[in-house]
Amino acid sequence: MRFLIVHESNATKVMLGKILRSLVPDAVITNCSNRKNTILLISSGSVFDAVFYGKNEDEVSETDFLGLLNDVLPGCHPVSILSSGALNNEESTPSLPHNFSRLHVIQSLHGRLHLNERPETKRALVVDDERVSRLVNRKLLQSMGFEVYEATNGFEATNGFEAINATRKRYYDVILMDLRMPYMDGYDATRSIRKDFPTLPIIAVTAEPTDKVKGKGMECGLSAIVKKPVHRRDLKATIDTEMEKHQRNIDETLGGEAMEATPAPNPERLQSSPFSEDLLKFVPKSFLKPEDLKRNLQRGLRSTQDCSVLFVDIRRFTEMCEKMSAEQVFNFLNAYFELIEPIVHGFGGIVYQFLGDGIVCTFPLHKGIFTNNAVHCAISIQDHVTIYNRGRMRAGYDPIEVGCGVATGPLALGICGSPNRLEVGAFGSTMNIAARCQGACREFGIGIIITSDTYNRLENPEIFLIRSTGHHHLKGLRNSITLYEVFNHNSPTERERKSTSLHRLENHPDPFSVGNLLQLEADFPEDPLWQGLLKRKTSTMAKDRSPLS
Repeated sequence: MRFLIVHESNATKVMLGKILRSLVPDAVITNCSNRKNTILLISSGSVFDAVFYGKNEDEVSETDFLGLLNDVLPGCHPVSILSSGALNNEESTPSLPHNFSRLHVIQSLHGRLHLNERPETKRALVVDDERVSRLVNRKLLQSMGFEVYEATNGFEATNGFEAINATRKRYYDVILMDLRMPYMDGYDATRSIRKDFPTLPIIAVTAEPTDKVKGKGMECGLSAIVKKPVHRRDLKATIDTEMEKHQRNIDETLGGEAMEATPAPNPERLQSSPFSEDLLKFVPKSFLKPEDLKRNLQRGLRSTQDCSVLFVDIRRFTEMCEKMSAEQVFNFLNAYFELIEPIVHGFGGIVYQFLGDGIVCTFPLHKGIFTNNAVHCAISIQDHVTIYNRGRMRAGYDPIEVGCGVATGPLALGICGSPNRLEVGAFGSTMNIAARCQGACREFGIGIIITSDTYNRLENPEIFLIRSTGHHHLKGLRNSITLYEVFNHNSPTERERKSTSLHRLENHPDPFSVGNLLQLEADFPEDPLWQGLLKRKTSTMAKDRSPLS
């Protein structure tokens, strides 16, 4: 079902959206700030099952607004949201009080739409990478009357990224969050979830000392901390307390005068409209200035900042295209982009550009040093491609391989082009280095390569499986740089083999000499890295001996 919420208050739109999702799990929610924008939206062909609208939004009268809805969307069900102190004087349309509840929403839609009208079941999400812990928490929550969900992927592995994805699919009353997990930990997941659910109870369940995690946990937005092993009485008391706080916050937000007041205009904010919402699908917000939406889009530099750049590319894509029609290539790429983009977004990145089959993503640094998310994202992409390939092979298609290159450094972001043709642009050697790293993945037969600048800025590199591939001169670059392979996404057998060879590299006085590489190739013939390094090494030596070099 598709619902449109037309209201100037973000708090109202967020709370009504949550209630609608609890009634209709697959609900599609669209928000508009005023009736004028709504008219543009529905005139463009958008269809909705119900429209919730506020009072006195702008100069478009309610009579004209309802008349247009009846003409353009004859099957649509309009519901008005009353302002504080307003009365429902036998109006022709159903209405919600300003401090509406789930029951009010059900009553306003009663008889018109098929809703989940049974008494609301409390939902809980369990996020923990240990299966035993998930099972224990599930049993405890079920004994308290919760419907329990687990954030897992196709590998039965839970991490922060899967938790974020789960909160986008349905609304939960409480989340039990483990703190130490692979890829994305509980702290970063909580920070991301808090952007959409500022007061939702997120309770950390951890074996670490409370005083050790309390400061960082509160800073990232955790509601409370419960120690392992978890006792039912303590967990229930904590959940009850935090859910009461959450409900009080909802009541205050929806019932307070601040919600009804029109917020003062902020010139630094991009105005919400159908045009701007569509524009942001083409031009990331970080590339825009507020004035760009008030007049013709302007060329110019927007900012210069340190970023991590992730470049993702499909291997042997040209060969794939030879076996497919143009329409099949188009449909395949759209399906592939739909797979990758949510992963990038979940780790705090922006898909800056689609380049044929390539995807370029930017990740702003956190406090100048934090680049873990870009590397986590690359690992998660490789894992998701593995799952994606299972479906391709079941359907009779060949699996795909992707390479991921990550580089970190300054980028200039802006809008460039000619007066008649504009495009978003990210410029600087960091972008070029990321592309070259992705190319080196193909050359070395590996999945993920990061630069020394990325490696040196990792907050906690020990959580990754990383081995050096030595110093390399990349095409177009004057100075050589050290490249590292990240292999967390490999199979257990491959991880063990690469970890063994890593020890050999670290303990050898000249790890990347031709002799040592030949020995490594003989000892680990399944590993394509050594052949790639040898080929590059002999090519470099031949150039050095050439009289023309």
